[in-house]
Amino acid sequence: MTATPNPPAPGTPPSGTGRVVVVAPGASPTPTVGIQEAINSLRAGGGGTVQLSAGVFVLKDTVRLAPGTRLLLQGATIQFPPTAVPGIASSNATDLTIAGSGSFVTSAPQQPGIVLIGCQRVAFDGDFTFSGWTGTTNMEAVRTLGCNGLRLAGWRTGDSSLLRSVGDSNIEVCRLSGRLAPTAKFSSRPFVHLGTSVDHPTMSNIRVHDLDFDGGGVIDVSFVRVRLDQMAGRSGTNADIRSVHCRNGLPTSILSDCLDTYGIVGCTISDIQADGCYTGLAIANTKCVATDSVATNCFGQGLVVGGAPQLGDFSDVTVTNFQARACCRGTKLGPHWVNGQILAAAESGRVDNLLFRNCVADATGSPNGFHGFSVTGATMGVCTIDGGRFIGVGGGQHLFVAPVVPRGILRQMTAPSLGR
Repeated sequence: MTATPNPPAPGTPPSGTGRVVVVAPGASPTPTVGIQEAINSLRAGGGGTVQLSAGVFVLKDTVRLAPGTRLLLQGATIQFPPTAVPGIASSNATDLTIAGSGSFVTSAPQQPGIVLIGCQRVAFDGDFTFSGWTGTTNMEAVRTLGCNGLRLAGWRTGDSSLLRSVGDSNIEVCRLSGRLAPTAKFSSRPFVHLGTSVDHPTMSNIRVHDLDFDGGGVIDVSFVRVRLDQMAGRSGTNADIRSVHCRNGLPTSILSDCLDTYGIVGCTISDIQADGCYTGLAIANTKCVATDSVATNCFGQGLVVGGAPQLGDFSDVTVTNFQARACCRGTKLGPHWVNGQILAAAESGRVDNLLFRNCVADATGSPNGFHGFSVTGATMGVCTIDGGRFIGVGGGQHLFVAPVVPRGILRQMTAPSLGR
C-alpha cells in the first residue's frame, strides 16, 4: 500500500481531500485488510481515492466503504468472499464512487456482491463485468435499498442478474448490457429490477436508458422490471424509460417480459424493442405516455396495458406508434380474448382513459394467430382508438371486444384499418 500525491485519473476529481492510496494485489496480510486500511486511512480527512492496481484481489471479508470514498479499479478483478456475506457494503454514507474498469466475480451467488443501504450521492459508473450471480440463486450482483442520488452505469454480464434497486430516489440506470450463453441458468430473475418493499415503500425520479440484453435462448430469462405493487400501498413517481432492447428469451412464465412497468404515477416510455421475449411491454401506470416501440415474435402479447389481478386502479395511458407483430407464439394464454397482439385488460380495479394512436397489431406469422387488438375486463373504462391497423388471423378478429366489456367504452377518433 503506497500513497501518491495526485489522483491517477486526470479530470475526474476524487472525493474528500483528493488524496490517493494505491493498493496492489496480495497486499499484506490480505486484500480485504489492505483495501479497508486504505479506506480507513482516508476517512479522517473526509475521504479520497483508493486505487486498485491491475490483478486479482481475493477478498476474505466485507470491504466497507466510508463516506467520501472513491474506489478506482484500474484493470482489477475483485473475487468476492466464498461465505454468504457481501463483498462490498456501505450504510448511510454520502459521496461514494466506484469508477474505472475491472471485474467483480463470485463463487457464492447466494449473496448480493455489493450492498448499499441508505446512501446518498453514489456514482457507480465505469466499465465493469459481473459474473457468478446466476439467476437460479435469486440473488443479484448489486443491491441498493433506500438510497438517494444514484448513477449506475457501464455494467455488463454473461451470466448474472445485475441489479435490484429497492425504494431508491433520484436514480439513473444506464448503459447496462448482458448476453447469456445458451448454457446459462436463469429462473425468472431479471437482469434489472427496480421496485419497492414493505420497508422501502416508495420510489421517485427514476431514469432508465440504453439497456441491451440478449437472453441467449435461456429458459425463463427475465429482462427489465420497474414494478411497484399498488395494492400493497407502494408507489413510484416520475419515471423516464427509454432505449431498452431485449431479445432471444425462451420464456415459460409471464415474468419473462422485455419491460414490465407497474404502479408508477407520471411515466414516459420510448424506444422499447422486444424480439422473442414473453410480453414486449407491460404497462399498468397512471399518467403514462409510451411511444415509438416495437415487439416482434413474442411468446405472449406484444403490448399489454393492464392484465394482472394485483395491479389495482390506474388511468390516463397514451400509447402512440407501437407495433406488435407475429406475437402470441407460445401456448394459448387462457381464454381466447387475451390472445391479442395488443391487449387492453381490466382484470381487477378500474382501468380508465386509455388512448391508442397509430398502433399496429398484426397477428400475421403467429403460429397461434388470433386477434389483432383485444379489449377485455368488466371494469374497463373508456378506451379510445385513433387510427392504426389491426390484423387478426387463424379465426381471430382484427378488433375484438370481449362480452364482459361494458357497452360504449370503446371509442374511435379515427377508425383503424382492419385486415390487409
